[in-house]
Amino acid sequence: ERLTAAGVDSGERIAILSENRPEILILIPALWVIGAAAVPVSTRFPPNQVTSLLYQIGVSKIVSADPDQIHVHLKGFKNFDLSKIGILHEKIYPQKRPGLSRKLPFTQEASVILTSGSSGRSKGVMHTIGNHFYNALGSRQNLPFGKGDRWLLSLPLYHVGGFAILIRAILGGGAVVVPDSGMPLQAALEKFHPTHISLVAAQLNRLLDNQTAIQHLQNTKAILLGGSAIPQNRIQKAFQLGLPIFVSYGSTEMASQVTATQPGDDLKKLLSAGKVLPFREIRIGAGGEILVKGQTLFKGYIRQNGIEIPFDDKGWFHTKDRGYFDENACLHVTGRLDNRFISGGENIQPEEIEHYLSQFPGVKQVLVVPVPDEAFGERPAAFIKFEKEKIPDAETIRRFLQPKISRFKIPDYFFEWPPRIVSQGVKPSRQTFQKLAVRLINR
Repeated sequence: ERLTAAGVDSGERIAILSENRPEILILIPALWVIGAAAVPVSTRFPPNQVTSLLYQIGVSKIVSADPDQIHVHLKGFKNFDLSKIGILHEKIYPQKRPGLSRKLPFTQEASVILTSGSSGRSKGVMHTIGNHFYNALGSRQNLPFGKGDRWLLSLPLYHVGGFAILIRAILGGGAVVVPDSGMPLQAALEKFHPTHISLVAAQLNRLLDNQTAIQHLQNTKAILLGGSAIPQNRIQKAFQLGLPIFVSYGSTEMASQVTATQPGDDLKKLLSAGKVLPFREIRIGAGGEILVKGQTLFKGYIRQNGIEIPFDDKGWFHTKDRGYFDENACLHVTGRLDNRFISGGENIQPEEIEHYLSQFPGVKQVLVVPVPDEAFGERPAAFIKFEKEKIPDAETIRRFLQPKISRFKIPDYFFEWPPRIVSQGVKPSRQTFQKLAVRLINR
């Protein structure tokens, strides 16, 4: 009623420009009841980019925790102060939550989540209520989450991994724990004692370095890992510590998880992305490309002139991820087709080099990017984060790689992981690292 009184109508797309806040967990399903769709937007996007994206998606109204900032930078939109809408947990979001998604038409537009392609340009991914419902239902059949459970909102709601936590809570009746903005993960673990948590590689790295955090993680029921490839040595350490980890592969276009490992899986299976979850389908296409479809598959990309339907004639979405299934029907993701580059006529897949570099003792995180080279066109450069501050000399790392990968795939340059590098998503931006590598080489 308060949203309707504020002028929100059925069929509208409402942008939500805010850090994670409890009110947003109430706002999103309230928008659905009205018939409006939620468009969560990263607060890290520059204002000009936000303006362009919102016009492209067809947003006319913005809800924000800082409307004064919107008024200064984002003109042409009606904006609302999140705190003044007056959303109260007890009145609008009662404890009887599991039935909410079933009362809404599965074909109703639910959200537009922004994702970036290889070009770095953001695209609006449109999901229905049904897409989110079936994603959460398939996830719950593999990883139970219900009444009495608490899932820590450790990812932003503008990322599909964070958004999916809300849907699982609505479906299963569990609680979502929203830490204060800027609260370190370790502090949130100590304060809230969550039963479930979602982590990307960088977050897992930080927590595995802290003994107190490890003890809290050991007391959880499930730690869902995803967002990008997790280094094998991190998976091995988590397994050795007895952490209840679930490794997953997902995409924004599939409303989050597509595959996941199962409870009690051994280390071999945990070094894969697991098996296909219910309500999803996968097949491996030409060149090893992963193709997906199913009841969680999005409806298309929002464009200014309508919706782009990027499926082939059999309804498959081509992810541009490469992978294969092993003898246990577990998926292994080997890289992105659009990350591959050519050096002296040879194909180089950065993720292959990252896979072997992550096995070097003490490596916590690694990223390989192409840099221009007069003789070969492009050559690989590696950024490495070590447990210890001092990086080993390049020759030592090269000797480690020589028996593992072809000589032409061994990077020409090795750089220390930059201490202050900001990414707009939950995984490092290859474009940002590529620009940094060129600057370091030309310095």
